Amino acid sequence: MNALTRVVDGDYLRSVDWGIHGPANFEGGFLDYKHALEEGDTYHDAKLIESNAGAVVGVGMVTWDGRWCPASGVLDLFVHPNFCESGSVLLSELNLPNTNEQCYVDKESEGKAKALEAAGFRCETTLKNQIKRGDLGTDVLIFARD
Repeated sequence: MNALTRVVDGDYLRSVDWGIHGPANFEGGFLDYKHALEEGDTYHDAKLIESNAGAVVGVGMVTWDGRWCPASGVLDLFVHPNFCESGSVLLSELNLPNTNEQCYVDKESEGKAKALEAAGFRCETTLKNQIKRGDLGTDVLIFARD
């Protein structure tokens, strides 16, 4: 996952739960993530997708969102830009809870948006200039599934 999160190209907003915007080192964060998975109270589900060569090329995580109602969740989905079509496959493998589920998508991430729409999510709203990207702001779309 550390190699995947360090990829220069692709979606800018990679994980709301981990605050990963753009290329980032996830080596230390991965240990916290692994520990949280083993404890079983933070994550509802998490899946990785690998290339034929065994490299991790996508990650999907469903986290309980402590900012709102305890029954709501956040879906983080990040796929290497050379494997965009794997986003739909990854979504189909995730065990999504039967609750309000949200996924945050930077406006330029058309592949992620299409995969979410195909999985029954709809764009609920746009947060203007939500993430600083260089000297500019990037809009964030919030996709939801009831």
